[in-house]
Amino acid sequence: MVVSPKPTPSLTLHVWKDPAKGAALTEIDWGVLEPGSSRNVTAYVEDAGTVPCVLSLVTENWEPAVAATYISITWDAEGAELQPGEMRLVVFTLTVSREISGVSNFSCQHVISGSA
Repeated sequence: MVVSPKPTPSLTLHVWKDPAKGAALTEIDWGVLEPGSSRNVTAYVEDAGTVPCVLSLVTENWEPAVAATYISITWDAEGAELQPGEMRLVVFTLTVSREISGVSNFSCQHVISGSA
């Protein structure tokens, strides 16, 4: 009898601009927002691995660093579970504080992760 080894579980996430997987989402252009306003951007997150995962989002490497005091980025998929092969529409929301000052442009990294 030949026993095949079990495949190694893998956790792989992809973020797409559209459900047809035409292009990966590698950056978001939020445009120009006024103090006290917010804007939504949609994307599609796919579990391309072999195990279910629970999604989370953090932002880091803010430039300028003070932007993180006045700008928040959230999404509607925090804690959501994806099954292998499943794709989910997600909405990112950027909110600018009414008290923002000293920030005319910013950048940051959105880190999407999954835990098995």
